[in-house]
Amino acid sequence: MTPIVQPLLDLQDIDALLRDLDKELLDIPVRRANEENRLGETREAHARAGEALKLSQVNVANIEGEIEQQRVHVTKLRQQQATLKTNREFAAMTAEINAAEAGIDALENRLLAHIEEVGAAKRRLADAAAALAAEQGIVNEAQKELDDRMAEAQAARAELDGRRAEAAKACEPRMLATYNRLLRGRWRPVVPLENNAICNGCHLTQPPSVAHLVRRNQNPVCCQMCGRILYII
Repeated sequence: MTPIVQPLLDLQDIDALLRDLDKELLDIPVRRANEENRLGETREAHARAGEALKLSQVNVANIEGEIEQQRVHVTKLRQQQATLKTNREFAAMTAEINAAEAGIDALENRLLAHIEEVGAAKRRLADAAAALAAEQGIVNEAQKELDDRMAEAQAARAELDGRRAEAAKACEPRMLATYNRLLRGRWRPVVPLENNAICNGCHLTQPPSVAHLVRRNQNPVCCQMCGRILYII
């Protein structure tokens, strides 16, 4: 026996599909954001590598500046040395020049170490950039799939909206209003009466009179507790 509420059941089937689609449409942006967040650690590693390279380059520039200052200083000392009158003054100036040149040698050794560090920092940055590019490619592909699915889901929803509008026309207006009201707060609005007496929605045993009306299948009947529309399979 076909239930009197069959048009509502047909509508409910469409609403079930719409519910699933709506969940997916809400979930896709979250999944897309999660994919983007996957890049966070890789981006941070790339940024750290870039900052490390900048620091190494600054160190090289600073030491080069110090070396240049010391060389200018040595040049001035040699110029002053040429004007000295006594051997004692000349010897003292020579010692000062030697100390300055030793300082330059030490600075040049430090410079070589920092230049090597710049090379290593460049290699680390290149590795980090490659890792970021690879991860970005994976994320881009995943996001494209999600974008494609979003477009498909939106198109499917539009098609279901049309089907729902047509299905609603087949429903008795008063029961459709009841169905729509229930739909806002309960799922499913239309449920079977199990064992000819128990509402499948709230599991309340119905009074004999309610069960009798449902079995007659002449008019829609609602659960005495939850208000869901009942039918017998």
